[in-house]
Amino acid sequence: MYNDYPTLRDDKRDFFKSTVESVVKAIPPTFESNNILTQSLGAARDLGENYINMVNANLKSSADMTSQGTTSDNYYHCLGNYNAASRGDYGAKTAEIIGNARENFDYLKNILKNGKMIANLDDQNDRTVNLDSRNMAQSGQYNSAWDACEKYRPKKYDPNERLYYYRKY
Repeated sequence: MYNDYPTLRDDKRDFFKSTVESVVKAIPPTFESNNILTQSLGAARDLGENYINMVNANLKSSADMTSQGTTSDNYYHCLGNYNAASRGDYGAKTAEIIGNARENFDYLKNILKNGKMIANLDDQNDRTVNLDSRNMAQSGQYNSAWDACEKYRPKKYDPNERLYYYRKY
């Protein structure tokens, strides 16, 4: 078991986030074989790590970042999906399944919280970023998620200031 993981900030902890954190802690960061199980578990871990980073960044609604045309939400969606898809075809499929399930849940939550129009925009944006980053990973044009996702990083956002889990490959 990995004990060097920080916990989520207390003000952001809820059942879902605690569950993600537990899964991330339980899955080793690297695997020796490259089969469906190891790719899928690795992809789930990549998505979980970047979800926790996104929550800890807590900058999704920042007006300054929105005015720059992107948010840390887009950035961490890109990092998680890129890393998951770069594990192979099973990693990409796992990222697609987990991402779609998460977006379906978020869509329903956003309808209740923000209304249908905002929910549609957020859902469409997140799914577009997820698909784009999975395609970038499988294209082989980038050296790392950091390079591929640079276009989604808000200009004034330094991820190293708030980064807890992400490992640069």
